[in-house]
Amino acid sequence: MAYLRVDVQEISSRNLFTNARAFDGMTMAFEGDGSDFGCEIPYGARDDKYLILIHNAGSGSANITVKGGNALQGGKDLTFVLDEGKFTLLQPDSGRFKNVDGEYKGKVVVTAGSANVKVAVFRLP
Repeated sequence: MAYLRVDVQEISSRNLFTNARAFDGMTMAFEGDGSDFGCEIPYGARDDKYLILIHNAGSGSANITVKGGNALQGGKDLTFVLDEGKFTLLQPDSGRFKNVDGEYKGKVVVTAGSANVKVAVFRLP
């Protein structure tokens, strides 16, 4: 299944206000078949440069899963529940979550139990 690709928003400088478009740039997770919603996040730089913002815009709790990657350290998924209207920030370790081959090569995959989950990704300077 192909997931929606999330555009990474660049924050180019420290100590400056930026037009990061946190809400404008948020992407609905995926309009799927009702059982599998998700997105793919390109990881082209060091993992400490990426910050993922996840918002549950729905009217109920949603299960969120960061899929384990297929690298040497990959494997186990990270799953948590995000209550309605809540936000969370993640900075996933590329060794555990980035895919090194296959359909999602170079990407981290996040899935959700609801189409009302939104995701924005920022690359820090």
